[in-house]
Amino acid sequence: MGLLDGKRVVIFGVANDRSIAWGIANQLKEQGASIALSYVNDAIKRRVEPLAEKLGAANIYAPDIDEWSYRNAQENVALNSCSNVTIDHGDHTLLEGRTFDLIIANINKNILISHFEHYASVLVNDGILLISGFFETDKSDLVAHAEKFGFVFERIDTKDEWALIQLTLKK
Repeated sequence: MGLLDGKRVVIFGVANDRSIAWGIANQLKEQGASIALSYVNDAIKRRVEPLAEKLGAANIYAPDIDEWSYRNAQENVALNSCSNVTIDHGDHTLLEGRTFDLIIANINKNILISHFEHYASVLVNDGILLISGFFETDKSDLVAHAEKFGFVFERIDTKDEWALIQLTLKK
């Protein structure tokens, strides 16, 4: 029995098998979590899909905001006869209608701020949001915006001026 058995997690920011987000994904999987990986474009997609398979993903959900990358991903899925990949064109709003216990977003400050409302809508009560990809000096802005959507600051970890913040959603 793992600490996260039955928990659904979406992770943003996996770039390759050397990224911090990938290491986190592996640790969460070892604890029993069901993992969904997201990526921003076709170049990253080619690196993330094999990683998703390594995690044992039965289904891969692949939203892309860029029109060309979206069409290219459709072509790649068809050419490679991938039956477990769903391609969607759009942004973080495509998460609506789904629920997660934990979201990990390794994205820059301004995009995180614009996504807080959507993260709050797909996280369960007491769900955890781990955010990174910004500087320690951005903490007050990020926490202030997150609080508007019901997030409570739990902790910050830093290294070389970079930060990771843990927030909990209180609905």
